[in-house]
Amino acid sequence: MKFKIEGFFKITGRGYFVTAICLDNENTFEVTESSKLGNIAIKPFLTQPRAVDENEKQRMNLFAFQLKNDSDFEKMKIGEIVNLTN
Repeated sequence: MKFKIEGFFKITGRGYFVTAICLDNENTFEVTESSKLGNIAIKPFLTQPRAVDENEKQRMNLFAFQLKNDSDFEKMKIGEIVNLTN
């Protein structure tokens, strides 16, 4: 699956997260212990932020992934297209 990096944020006590837009038409995918987002290891769960578009509708293609290693957020760039692999 292809994703476009949209942003980063940190939650104190939990670590760094990356938000990314799913570019594939089908949003069905799985995140496992071995999953990587653009060759960066991620934890085996994700969330869907409560972000809305210009029409005030929830953005169903936006996801937040937690990085396994906090320092890896520096290796990603906003706007970069990456693959989610297992």
